[in-house]
Amino acid sequence: ELLASRGLGAGVRVVPWEAAELAGALGGAELIINTTSVGMAPEADASPVELPSLADGCWLVDLIYNPPRTRLMAAAEERGATARNGAGMLAWQGALSLERWTGQRAPAELMRDVLEAELARRLVAG
Repeated sequence: ELLASRGLGAGVRVVPWEAAELAGALGGAELIINTTSVGMAPEADASPVELPSLADGCWLVDLIYNPPRTRLMAAAEERGATARNGAGMLAWQGALSLERWTGQRAPAELMRDVLEAELARRLVAG
């Protein structure tokens, strides 16, 4: 309601976390965002939800970045969706914070590349 009152969120639908309603909503969604920690290492085998078939062109963003490809992302890709993890969001949040604190432009792309390299290194070393 708050988004709608501000002219935002057109097409946003909030549904109860109940299997029948959730499956129906996910099946028709254009964008699915997982903001839970379910599926994050060390419990990488978990998924917050079992995905139904997904709409053509659906995107799934799992804000988890460790592991870089979660079970939820894999399931979405198996159903034809484009899936991304949260590493880019983390890097851009850091870059924008650095800019705000210092007043200088942050090297956001470099920060993202370094973050992804470090995450990959830790997974190999871990």
